[in-house]
Amino acid sequence: MKEKILDNTFIHYWINDHSTSDIYHRCFQRQDEFFKEKYKIINWDIPMHGQSKKENFIFYKECALLMKRILDKEKINKVVLIGLSLGGYPSQMFAHLYPGSTMGLVAMDTTPFGLKYYSNSDIFLLKQVGWSTKCFPTNLLKKSMAKSISKIKYSYELMMEMLNESSKDVIARQMEIAYSKFILENQDIKLDRDIPVLLLLGDSDKTGKIKQYCMAWQKETNYPLHIIKNASHFSNSDNSESVNDEIENFIKKIYNNGKENEYGNIPAFREYAGENNIILNIDNKNVNGWYPLLYAACYFRNNKIKEGKTLSKNDNFYVNFENYGNDYGIE
Repeated sequence: MKEKILDNTFIHYWINDHSTSDIYHRCFQRQDEFFKEKYKIINWDIPMHGQSKKENFIFYKECALLMKRILDKEKINKVVLIGLSLGGYPSQMFAHLYPGSTMGLVAMDTTPFGLKYYSNSDIFLLKQVGWSTKCFPTNLLKKSMAKSISKIKYSYELMMEMLNESSKDVIARQMEIAYSKFILENQDIKLDRDIPVLLLLGDSDKTGKIKQYCMAWQKETNYPLHIIKNASHFSNSDNSESVNDEIENFIKKIYNNGKENEYGNIPAFREYAGENNIILNIDNKNVNGWYPLLYAACYFRNNKIKEGKTLSKNDNFYVNFENYGNDYGIE
């Protein structure tokens, strides 16, 4: 992947755009290797982390704005967001601020924005993270952090490699900023209902109360929550095969291959802009409560489907050709 720097910032990001380099972003190395021939991938280091450590951290909203600047620079209109742990916060904020640029969100071993999820005691404990981190001897701190979030040797060694690049003071500052900013910025964010969301959680993830938060998140929103077996907080490294399958299936469901899935049985509409295209309003009255409306571009075909005819075996799906009045064919 090719490393780049965002204009007039210290923000570093990597993209697999006609690059022959085998350099991958370490947090997502096994995802980069798996998806590099299938999709355009952008990885980035948020402010005060990794190669972007010279960039001051302001707010997660600012992170979302930086993400948008990266996409604009690369002339990318829409993305599937994948946020791991702390990376889930700027990803959620981006989806909130730029729903038109968000095709979907995979929230992996992370927690939700929302005032209802966090008790006063939770908030108090989060405020203690920074100074309490400094109480540990440096080597013990790094080893305990790496061990607590990893399940296999590869993940542990990879995390140790990343932690060893920072001093204890830097790590403590990162932890303090990360959670204190989250507390200050936390709000009730309701993502656009047309944005598919998938929650992933390692079955051995014991980071704080993350399991409790994810279960509450799923209950509140009805987003699907899939458990990654044999994985801790660093689940995409501990069990990369399962995580890669989850991500790939999620992307396929966004484009929809017409097969039965938990998001509803909706035929694939893969044709886009063109003179002969129309926009269908497919109104589903009961798709587990989270994906009630899908807009898809359809190409004219000889097969005619009249208004009101079901599109699948699920009788809840109907075509609504508003103001057209004629018979149209769909692919």
